[in-house]
Amino acid sequence: MKLYKPTLLLLFLLNILFSQNLPAQNTLTGIVLNDKDHKPVDFASVYINGTTKGVYTDLKGNFTINNVSIPCQLIVTHLAYNLSQTPVEKTGTQKFTIYLTEKTNQLSGVSVSGTSKRKLIIKEFKDGFFGNDSWAKNALMKNDSVLYFSRRVDTIVRKENALEFQMLRKTGKMNEKDKFPNERSNIVSYVQVLSAKTKSPLLIELPLLGYSVYVDLVSFNLKSQNEWTDCDYWAYYHFTPHTAKSDIKQAKIVKKRKEAYYNSAKHFCRSLFENRLKENGYLISLENDNDSVKKIQYIDINSYINIAKPNEVQVTGLKNKSIIIYYLCNYVGKPTDLTRKNINSNYTNQWEHWNIENNSTVTFKSDTCTIRSNGTIPDNNVLFSGKFATKRGGTLLPDDYLPDNDK
Repeated sequence: MKLYKPTLLLLFLLNILFSQNLPAQNTLTGIVLNDKDHKPVDFASVYINGTTKGVYTDLKGNFTINNVSIPCQLIVTHLAYNLSQTPVEKTGTQKFTIYLTEKTNQLSGVSVSGTSKRKLIIKEFKDGFFGNDSWAKNALMKNDSVLYFSRRVDTIVRKENALEFQMLRKTGKMNEKDKFPNERSNIVSYVQVLSAKTKSPLLIELPLLGYSVYVDLVSFNLKSQNEWTDCDYWAYYHFTPHTAKSDIKQAKIVKKRKEAYYNSAKHFCRSLFENRLKENGYLISLENDNDSVKKIQYIDINSYINIAKPNEVQVTGLKNKSIIIYYLCNYVGKPTDLTRKNINSNYTNQWEHWNIENNSTVTFKSDTCTIRSNGTIPDNNVLFSGKFATKRGGTLLPDDYLPDNDK
């Protein structure tokens, strides 16, 4: 069933979108137990992934979280136990019994002979997790002592006509040039991989955005070679908002949150779900491998989208394909409504060439990729590059965040 075709389906979707603006009335209660002796686990952290909602279990292992938006992921962590993740799909009041397994494996990682070497590794990790822009420079990692690392060698396959590989070959910085002839369509590279895990959650302070974030890092892999890096990580997040000491400082935080949100992967995915890409400044074209084709050909991505559930859509038929995303905005970064009558093709054509740094690329790793109404991607089957990829750990926002003018 395709999106937005029958009138009845359109009314159904409008009803879904309207209901998302209503206060959440779902309550999650439960008990956390040791899986061996079934004794209660007290002071376990229980939170909804990507939100500000979370509690600690009491002395009897009980917890209650109110006003939860469904679907969600219920995360339970404790220093002495392995993390537990429970998908929650049903609405209403629900009770859970969660069993935690004790940690038994000894941590192992890079052998560091001095603090200077560890500092270099931590800097490498931070560059991958935060990036190296102004957002990253203002983000603080308060407890990097919980990190431990390992290294390995891996291979990576890229298309030969990828821009970064063309540049590396021209400058003679690529060892594969003699090994792989120019007529090959792919280049196989051997790369160093830095992997990271944590003994306990990372604590990150984002003063520009007014949040403290606890990060339960599931996996982190940073591939690097010469002048490019490829960072892939998966984590769970719990946010604590802070109120500024003055109205002026709070207004700056509100402004920075909007700046972090617009032209981000979350903003794009929400716009896609709501069928409001043009209203939110986005144009889309398929990546073209034919260098002789210069003209940009925009596509209607709705033909690739199916309704999966009331709050989920699925992108299908784009496996191993990339779409280029053009973002048009005003001077402060707020999206331009491209459905307005006074927006013409000359404006969009000029923007494509003058504001390349605003563009992004999305590659779908699976034939079916799920996108939720809050802009999250639960199956992690999408790769982002360009502007979206630059907004990393320094621009983290709760999944339920919306700018005031979008609520």
